[in-house]
Amino acid sequence: MVHTDQGRQENQQESQQENQQDHQQDHQQAAYNLNCDQDNRARNDQSVGQYKIWLITLSIAVAILTALVIATIGLVCYVLISQQTEQLQQEISQLQGRLDTHLTNEITSTTYTRWGSNVCPSNATLVYNGITGRSHDKDNDNDNDNENGGGSNYQCMPMGNNVQYNSETTTSTYGGSIMSATEYRTSLRSGGHDVPCAVCFVTSRSTVLMIPARYECLDSTWTKEYDGYLMTSPSGHYRSTYECVDRSLDVIDGTMGTGTYRAYFYHVQTVCSSDYGLPCLPYQSSILQCVVCTK
Repeated sequence: MVHTDQGRQENQQESQQENQQDHQQDHQQAAYNLNCDQDNRARNDQSVGQYKIWLITLSIAVAILTALVIATIGLVCYVLISQQTEQLQQEISQLQGRLDTHLTNEITSTTYTRWGSNVCPSNATLVYNGITGRSHDKDNDNDNDNENGGGSNYQCMPMGNNVQYNSETTTSTYGGSIMSATEYRTSLRSGGHDVPCAVCFVTSRSTVLMIPARYECLDSTWTKEYDGYLMTSPSGHYRSTYECVDRSLDVIDGTMGTGTYRAYFYHVQTVCSSDYGLPCLPYQSSILQCVVCTK
């Protein structure tokens, strides 16, 4: 019995030891499994973190690239629009300039006659040229000259193909006025040649001013067209208008005047006298000059 009880006790002890060993092994296996789970979770968390970082980096790169594309497109559009705008502004300026020039030419323009020359200055356009005409000078000392009528102003008569007569033109059966050629009578030009003339057209200016006793315009706001000598019909003949004859005193070749009925250009002079004439200061006894100005 004693041996039986001891055997039982030994068996129980062995069984308890085995159970303890099993428990220890189970505990160790559980601890190992727990460590593995923790390692796996850590690895998963690290992978998820890296994936999130990659996604964020990719998103930032895409955003930067998109911004660069948008900025490039905007810059290209700005350059194109700027070029087109500048081109349009240039075209508008050119059109505005042309319009202003046209309006200026239409609104502000004038003509004048340049006596004693058949050409216009460089800043004017020639309309036509010709010969200076007027009613012939009546000599008060000539008893046979009974003509009192006619015009006192000089005319620039066209020449060549610029002269026209219509089909109804006839010779007057009544006593009409005769248009005569005008000759120089001056010591500055020999002979009695006929006087040429030119009608000139200017733009951007609308006023013509002839100033006697000057050869320059009053100030820089005026444009000088030409200067010359103040001339008219002589004393002892009927009066005519004063005209500014170009200082060149050009002539029409082959027109040496020999006729009786002529008009003339004589110099106008001032006389320094207390009885008649103009004040001695600033005037002196001399022929008068003149200048034609536009503005």
